[in-house]
Amino acid sequence: MPSYSEKLAHLLHLVETSSDLRDPFRYFMDEIALNRDFMSGSSSTRNKMVQVIIKKALKEYFNLTANTNQCMIMEFREDKSFHHGTCPVTGQMLVFFYFTTRRIGMVAMSRLGDNMTHYFRFRTLVTNGEVTFVPGDPSVTH
Repeated sequence: MPSYSEKLAHLLHLVETSSDLRDPFRYFMDEIALNRDFMSGSSSTRNKMVQVIIKKALKEYFNLTANTNQCMIMEFREDKSFHHGTCPVTGQMLVFFYFTTRRIGMVAMSRLGDNMTHYFRFRTLVTNGEVTFVPGDPSVTH
């Protein structure tokens, strides 16, 4: 059975290479996120940069504003460069994960009450504490 480090390495590969953005999220949910051991190996974090990235992604991609204090932002203790979590946003639920060392992540936004989910892959640039998204990204799947 692969370790979580191996599973996260595979997830990173999927995020970087998949043309269908549902694939990395399916893998994340099926093989990682819903596993009790993984969740018990994660702890709540108030990583300010991850909060800024979530706020900025919501504003740029969805034109929504969120109170990131309502978000559950987790850090996997075995690999402190992997953050994941959920955030309720006006009748919708955002699920995200982000690799801080590679500055790449994904967001899935689902409207409650229907089956539509929007998937976004993004890369960030952080300069002097300011976050910008790499031009040409994100890639989008609905």
